[in-house]
Amino acid sequence: MSWVTRKLDMLVAAVCATAAGMTASQLQAFIHQYLQRLGGHVDEARVSLQTVLETANPIGGPTPEALAPVAARIQERIDVLVNGYQAIQSADTWTRPFAFFRHADPAIAQAAFNQFEPALPLSPDSLVFTLAGIVLALVAWEIFKFPFSLALSGVDKSRKKRRIFDSRSEPLT
Repeated sequence: MSWVTRKLDMLVAAVCATAAGMTASQLQAFIHQYLQRLGGHVDEARVSLQTVLETANPIGGPTPEALAPVAARIQERIDVLVNGYQAIQSADTWTRPFAFFRHADPAIAQAAFNQFEPALPLSPDSLVFTLAGIVLALVAWEIFKFPFSLALSGVDKSRKKRRIFDSRSEPLT
């Protein structure tokens, strides 16, 4: 491998590692912002349920029986949101992303993504994910370039064999 090729390899590896590290470092910040938004949805659903229950009026308004299906649907939604919140919040550093992807509400996650503000990753969790992203990117780069390096090493060996063969056929002077 020539000097230029080695330097380009190092540059691509560094760029991949930097991009993966920066992306992984933001994962914890995104999950945190998602949980804030999810908590707001839980609170709003509880207010909606309370409003529906207070609206029931047996005299001249909707009866409690008529509003029961609406209240039940709101309560189901609250239960789903609270279960997701608790699952993500209680997960440890390594399982939190998996809990997030398993329990995330797509609409809330999309809204969180649209309003996402990158954060400076100074928490231990974010630093761990930054380092993990760097290591995974470097490993992925090495795996990606492996077939190419095998092909290039085969070409280099055949060139060396030709040089040796050509040098033997030259007359000695």
